[in-house]
Amino acid sequence: MAVAPSLTLLFVGRVISGITAATISTAFAYIADVTPAMAGPRRSRRRDGIWPGFRGGAGDRGLLGGFDPRLPFWVSAAACLANAAFGWFVLPESLPPERRMAFAWRRANRWRAQFCCASQRRLVGLAAVDFLASVAHQVLPSVFVLYAAYRYGWGRRRSGSRWPFVGICSALVQGC
Repeated sequence: MAVAPSLTLLFVGRVISGITAATISTAFAYIADVTPAMAGPRRSRRRDGIWPGFRGGAGDRGLLGGFDPRLPFWVSAAACLANAAFGWFVLPESLPPERRMAFAWRRANRWRAQFCCASQRRLVGLAAVDFLASVAHQVLPSVFVLYAAYRYGWGRRRSGSRWPFVGICSALVQGC
């Protein structure tokens, strides 16, 4: 996306990135695999350490965008590459051998999972709430720079300097 020659291709790149993104869900799955079985809120609290890392990314990318609008994309690409290398070469397999299954395209079918979700009435409501929460979460970073420029006359660097604070607050709120 850092080399997208037009806004249209940047949009297409973001759509593809969103469809193929799996960092948070993969991290949660790994944590669920390695966390000892315990009931309710105690198990979910073991996951809270992951959020500062995800939230910190918004802050440093916001600051980098003040220097060059393409720089956050390059830094994100490097972070993703480092993350993939760490997962491939350093992180041990989370499941014991007796719980592992061979890969099958039939189980990896995204549309099959969607139809399964749609067949369960309660899951449709949860999926709708999750979708609305995701949209609400993405609106702020998408329009903040434009709004701050219009309302306060801020440039990219000043707007970007606000994101570390947003990331810290978000990590604190979600960690409590």
